Amino acid sequence: MAGYSATYGYDARDERVAWIDSTEPGIHYTLRGLSNEILREVHELSGVWTWRKDYIFAGTTHIATVDSSGLTHVHKDHLGSTRVITNASGAKLSEHRYWPFGEEMTVTSSPERMRFAGH
Repeated sequence: MAGYSATYGYDARDERVAWIDSTEPGIHYTLRGLSNEILREVHELSGVWTWRKDYIFAGTTHIATVDSSGLTHVHKDHLGSTRVITNASGAKLSEHRYWPFGEEMTVTSSPERMRFAGH
């Protein structure tokens, strides 16, 4: 993307925990659970914190996301890659197919950040 820039912040385990990008002022943070899974995304701008998204897990498997648009279900394959995302009523919102090393066959604008093999 022309003119796009991003800066990332990492914790001691080299996990990305914050980022700043040129599309929106402020800092985005990810809050992690005890198993290092991403549980929540928040945004901070001038001292004002805003909730953005929660991630729901069954054990270590990411199964759903809740944001201001509502609940979305994440359907994965045997590798843990996101294949289909549906809304709360089961309607398909997006479908993902991958080449062998994780590149998407058709790039989508899906807001789901965890895709190939769950990353």
